[in-house]
Amino acid sequence: MGNYLFIDDSGSKEWKTPYSRDFVDNPPARTNQNLDFWRGNYFVLAGLHISTDTMKILNPAIDKAKINTFGTKNVELHSSSLRNPHQLKKQYLDKYNITAEKLRHFIDDVWYPIFSNYPIQTVAVIVDKRYFKNARHSNISPLEIAAEALFDRTEIHPCSDCNIVFDQMDSEIKSQTDLQGK
Repeated sequence: MGNYLFIDDSGSKEWKTPYSRDFVDNPPARTNQNLDFWRGNYFVLAGLHISTDTMKILNPAIDKAKINTFGTKNVELHSSSLRNPHQLKKQYLDKYNITAEKLRHFIDDVWYPIFSNYPIQTVAVIVDKRYFKNARHSNISPLEIAAEALFDRTEIHPCSDCNIVFDQMDSEIKSQTDLQGK
């Protein structure tokens, strides 16, 4: 039996606001006016530990549920699209010609129960960028801080011997080794 750790990120990988102790001691109010500040100051890496045996059961069940709801298994669910009324309508309701009630049933009665009905373990690291003074003056990004913490946790996890799969590998994730001439 093999194990996998599927990792995805959320939030900004940059240091958008300069470090200020005042942002720690007296942060702006959590209002609509300050949403960009709050959204820009967190970075999250989350992972799901799943065994191959569980995936053999789970993948067909998810595919079947997606086909029953959307008419196809090729649907990617994004929490940001589900929370945004315009994106929800565009990405799901209009695109797949389904009702809001049918989508809500899928999310509440099919999608969320997956995490309690199957042996899946979640691991997450949240970087509150307001607390990282020195990292802003170096080449260390919030992604690197979160990845290091996540991998440290993975090393001590009972399923540490796992295949790691990153979603949306992008230009920020680079090898430090120069492979030219080798």
